[in-house]
Amino acid sequence: MKTKTLLYVALAGLSTACTTHQNDYGTWELKGKVKTCTQTIYKAEEKFGKWEAGRADYSGHYRINFDENGQYTEIDYLDSDGDLQRKEVAAKREDGKLIEVLVYDENGQLDFTTKITYVSDDERVLNRYYNDNYKAHRETKQFREQRKLLGFEQIQTFKDGKIVRSTSSYEQNGATIVDTTVYQYVEGNNSVTTILSDERVYLLYERYEYLEFDEHNNWTKAMLYRCQHTTFTFEGKDTEYFCEDADKLTKPSSIVVRQIEYF
Repeated sequence: MKTKTLLYVALAGLSTACTTHQNDYGTWELKGKVKTCTQTIYKAEEKFGKWEAGRADYSGHYRINFDENGQYTEIDYLDSDGDLQRKEVAAKREDGKLIEVLVYDENGQLDFTTKITYVSDDERVLNRYYNDNYKAHRETKQFREQRKLLGFEQIQTFKDGKIVRSTSSYEQNGATIVDTTVYQYVEGNNSVTTILSDERVYLLYERYEYLEFDEHNNWTKAMLYRCQHTTFTFEGKDTEYFCEDADKLTKPSSIVVRQIEYF
């Protein structure tokens, strides 16, 4: 269950943090009057003692569009060929705060709607409502039906503008499932590390080491050191892969490139 929840947590935490009155650039570590930012992730390959970008990875690519006020309007999630997999639209704002997000599949059909309620400056509640045609990545039909009918709720807690904790709940097989994720951030001179855990083990470890910057001091190339806690089921047996020594990673998993267009 952790892998399934983590996918939603990562995406929801990123886009729904964009709710400031002024602009949303900080969420994506952007400066200046950015119009679009396109991120492509490549497999890291070692050649002649240096790490270079290999083939495009299967996922993690996106293109985000901003309006002239710096608020994001939509995100296109792309596959390795640059084709649309999913589109997220910032549908409604109230006093500058994002209150409704629509997510469409690659054919332009509505998958689900997320409504955001602000409890305080540091807490908000996300409620997700599924459309009949919803096709969730890596989820069984039974799991989709449960979540489509009963929805999905997530409580997010923020500190200094960053999400630090999320608690997700939904019904499955007559039981209420509750998953809690804790976020930690470590900043270096030219690096940022994000750690997601369930207070027991690392769920996700990502360390970006920045290599190149543009004239606005936005990073345009980085090495990504990444480890994800996953569970695989084979012949009825579950096998877990942990990230206990993630902070000791010496080989990058990916090279990340950003193309930034300005107004």
